Amino acid sequence: MGRIPERLQERFGRSAHFYPQHSLTAMRIEYDKLQILNDIDPSRAAAFSGYRVEKIVPPGNAAGHAAVRERIVRRTARAVLDLRYRDYHTYLCGMATGFDLWAGLAVLSLKKQLPDLRLIAVVPYRGQANGFPYEFKELYSAVLAAADCRVCLHQNFTRSCFHERNRAMLDHASALVCYYDGQSGGTAYTVDLARKRDMTILNLCDDAREYNHKADERLISEIMKIK
Repeated sequence: MGRIPERLQERFGRSAHFYPQHSLTAMRIEYDKLQILNDIDPSRAAAFSGYRVEKIVPPGNAAGHAAVRERIVRRTARAVLDLRYRDYHTYLCGMATGFDLWAGLAVLSLKKQLPDLRLIAVVPYRGQANGFPYEFKELYSAVLAAADCRVCLHQNFTRSCFHERNRAMLDHASALVCYYDGQSGGTAYTVDLARKRDMTILNLCDDAREYNHKADERLISEIMKIK
């Protein structure tokens, strides 16, 4: 990974050193063939799913945004450490603002310690980041560039592309790390589908333990202590 520009260090605080130095506008991303998903061993793979940033932090709350981001990155890193020691090497990231990208950042933060971790970026369509806030465009660029593999499901937006992305991730995983408190939407769909498939579910959201499934309660208690 490259050196982090000062502007990113100022904006992202402790998380900034996880960023490789890349510009979204300067990059030309080459995607891997979708076939690469079939090479994943689901018994050693986990998917991420959680809310977009506006569902996690109210707009305009800059201080709260930074604190929540740090907490989610640290909680996800703790969950990944536990999963890694249970032979989960591969992590599928849907690349949306908020939880998805922060979870991807957590995996990248552990790469030096655990170089066998693999981050797979599962992009629903090529223009996914076009409407992102500037901060998340830079984060999207960094995570996409640093991912071990990148697949893109559609050239252009379709009404079903987000559900297709979520199903594709679950089709190639046996565990789900999520940030979910019961709100309706894509995360609810994904958590429900994972439960129907009897997958392990680790929920990193406060006061929502009922959405965990086949999870180690001691681990969940440890994760919830991370503030």
